[in-house]
Amino acid sequence: MAAPKDETQTLNHGTGVYSETRPLLERDSSDSRSAIRGAPVEPLTVLVLLAGFFQDNVYDQYFYYYQCRRYNVTFSFDSNASKCDNTTTPEHENQILAQSQAAKMSLYHDVALYSTVCLSSILLGELSDRSRRRQIAIVPSVFAGMVKAAVYLLFISLNLPFYAFLLPGVVLSGSLCYTFSAIAGIYAYMADTTCPRQRTFRLAVLYMCEGIGAGAAYFLSGYWLDRQRSFTNPIWLSLGLFCLCFFYSAFLVRDNPHEEENPPFCVHFRKIGGLFKARSDSDDKRWRLWCYYIGHLLDMFSQGGFSVISTLYMMDSPFCWDPTAVGTFHASLNVGTTFFSVVGIRLFRRWIDDHWIAQIGMASHVLGCSLMAFSPYLPNRNIILYFVPCAMILNKMQTSVLRARMSLLVDQDQQGLIFALSSSVAGFLILLQSVVFLSVYRATLHWFPGFGFLLAAAVDVLVAVMVAFLHCHVRASGEASVNEAKIN
Repeated sequence: MAAPKDETQTLNHGTGVYSETRPLLERDSSDSRSAIRGAPVEPLTVLVLLAGFFQDNVYDQYFYYYQCRRYNVTFSFDSNASKCDNTTTPEHENQILAQSQAAKMSLYHDVALYSTVCLSSILLGELSDRSRRRQIAIVPSVFAGMVKAAVYLLFISLNLPFYAFLLPGVVLSGSLCYTFSAIAGIYAYMADTTCPRQRTFRLAVLYMCEGIGAGAAYFLSGYWLDRQRSFTNPIWLSLGLFCLCFFYSAFLVRDNPHEEENPPFCVHFRKIGGLFKARSDSDDKRWRLWCYYIGHLLDMFSQGGFSVISTLYMMDSPFCWDPTAVGTFHASLNVGTTFFSVVGIRLFRRWIDDHWIAQIGMASHVLGCSLMAFSPYLPNRNIILYFVPCAMILNKMQTSVLRARMSLLVDQDQQGLIFALSSSVAGFLILLQSVVFLSVYRATLHWFPGFGFLLAAAVDVLVAVMVAFLHCHVRASGEASVNEAKIN
């Protein structure tokens, strides 16, 4: 039976072979071949996330340490679970107050960082479509990580004021996009150099590299805090890693084969507004692009909400985990879920459609969130928490699928813009996650601290319904995805 037509393919009647209506690659040019011969971008993804999450894991725990000193609560780098089970009422109230104030500091920090990231990453992503991806989107963002690490070092070492020094320094780093523009540029670079049939898997591999970098950072930073008893040493390592990333991106990664354009400044904003604007010949595709984009953002909101409150949740009673245990949990969660999600995509695509793969990933996420929420009320609660990464082992599959579906629905000269918009709104979502989930955590801390995880699960259920609707629409219209055509 002939393979059904893919939504980005048409039949060549002369050869009987399906070809792309809007080719996303131009492999005939010598520039494209030279770009492929350059250093791979996957190691850069690992290094950028390793350096970035080193900082993020440290500042979360440092804010809690800062508030513990303020409220005369003993902050132990070792396991203090016995202290949690036997606290007197005044000590327990001070501990909860320190948790609440640490969440407030994290909220202000995230507002300062991601409010500027939201605006700058869109512009840099769109500019990279018209110029050189590496020079515009990747290198400045890596330099922003170096700036942020230097600000953290001065803040922690010299005990400088939080509002007068740290927040302005974080705003400066965010105005250069921090790591968001670099990751978006890497994804767009990969979309430039892969064919549609391979794109879902290759983007999943990039996402696995993100998980490896983040997981290694969580484990190493927690282990280092436990052994060195210092918050500055991990930041020094982060600064060194960002310097290595700067050298790698500036001198080893080749530029993508884009022609230089110098349009008026207002043209960039018109292109941003026209990305989702329906045209007469592609109304259905633009409508689906909107749906995939909204579903992708809601899924990111759900997964980010889990990460926002999980560290404070595990450091609070009844768990009171030490930095090593927290780092081990996040490392196993990030590395395990991203690795097995790539394996799952590779395996499941032999038999089922991308939309079904996304549904399996979201079911895994909902199961893990529910288990996390009710773990304090289950026997052997500390052991139960280690089953959460096992339940969420496939929860990254839908992220790669939704990204690939969006990439297949836009032109080649819009690849950087679509990933930059995703990265920019991701910055806004992290800001929104901090406002929503940290506020919910503070409000429900006294009666049900796991309520935020149930909220994250409910958001992913909504995304699953949206993806199911899109799947039914695609099948009813007689179209098939790339792997469906391959299966048939």
